[in-house]
Amino acid sequence: MPTYTFRNIDTNEVTTEFMSMSERSAYLTDNPHIRQEISSAFIGDTVHQGQLKPSDAFRDVLREIKRAHGTRLSPSTINTF
Repeated sequence: MPTYTFRNIDTNEVTTEFMSMSERSAYLTDNPHIRQEISSAFIGDTVHQGQLKPSDAFRDVLREIKRAHGTRLSPSTINTF
């Protein structure tokens, strides 16, 4: 389920809620003094030199794909970091 950020337009208080999309719609309908704030999504948790770095297990999967498909007509361009 997604996390939503809301602002109370009467008090200017900002809250973050964890709910489904249908719950969000009902919440906004039931609370006309609440507006949804636009925020960016958080993706990943490890940053390496400005790039997101995948886990070692996922990197192993990438290596296997590259090994299995790297001998076709064009060389594989899969980045295994």
